[in-house]
Amino acid sequence: MQISLIIPIYNREKFLPRLFRSLSQISMQGMELILVDDGSTDQSANLAKEFVCSSAHNFFEHAEFLTMPHRGPCAARNKGFEKASGEYVFFFDSDDEINAEFFVDAKPHFGADLICAPTQNISDNGKRQKRQTICPTTPEAHMVGAVLSTQTCLIRKDFAANIAWDESIRRWNDWEYFLRILLQKPRIAWLKNAYHKIYSHSEQISSRSFSQDLKSLNHTLLVAFNDIKQQDVSQRKVLYDALAAKAMLLSAHIYKEGHKELARKNLRYWQQQPSLRAFIRKARPIFWLDCHGMRGAWRLYLWLIEHTVTINS
Repeated sequence: MQISLIIPIYNREKFLPRLFRSLSQISMQGMELILVDDGSTDQSANLAKEFVCSSAHNFFEHAEFLTMPHRGPCAARNKGFEKASGEYVFFFDSDDEINAEFFVDAKPHFGADLICAPTQNISDNGKRQKRQTICPTTPEAHMVGAVLSTQTCLIRKDFAANIAWDESIRRWNDWEYFLRILLQKPRIAWLKNAYHKIYSHSEQISSRSFSQDLKSLNHTLLVAFNDIKQQDVSQRKVLYDALAAKAMLLSAHIYKEGHKELARKNLRYWQQQPSLRAFIRKARPIFWLDCHGMRGAWRLYLWLIEHTVTINS
């Protein structure tokens, strides 16, 4: 099997017909489909099981439907990964639309650890926008700009065999997962086209406000903080600076939501970390520009990180 497509499902009955229509366009040989229902309480499980039983085998060499008690998308992805038999795995979301051409265009690049492509974002009003990517793909660029996400890349299964999704994370879970992927220095091939359609809607976890999910988001940053601790001492400085920038971007989001004192408090919390303190002090002007509406603050943060590294080297 060449590719295992792993899709977790949780209460997505109204989005599944769109997903299944797009899956039905896949005709490449060597494709495996694994649908994992994460304890849905609507008709999602029945719809997924019906698709696998009645139609999926027309488009995939192997199709499987798995169920589990509700434990979140990371647990569902880990369960699917355990069952996957493909040389590559591709994690996708059940409320989006997959493009079959991606797998055809990726095939010449088999051998790379990651085969990545931009995505096409579809807003609530139907506006389409290509999600720009940052190349080269480095851990620090990903930490600041979220270069990779669930729908962006094929992952060579052997490369990721010991990199499980962290099941304690509820938000920004793909950000943390791909940070650990990039810390392993993968060989990456980038495709130029934007393929899959990623839809914004009110039922997404990412549609919740940053202030509402602050505890979960800070937990993710703390997990990343511990990820960095495991790295060689020579690598930590740039990674801690990138994490400080991510904490500042989060605090600025909270400020712009109208929770100004909470934003200041959150920034002070992260500034208490000795390894983050110097960068937060140095980058504070960028933070205030971001709070007051400047677009693209992450680019300034990334420039400052790279500029600091150049000076220090």
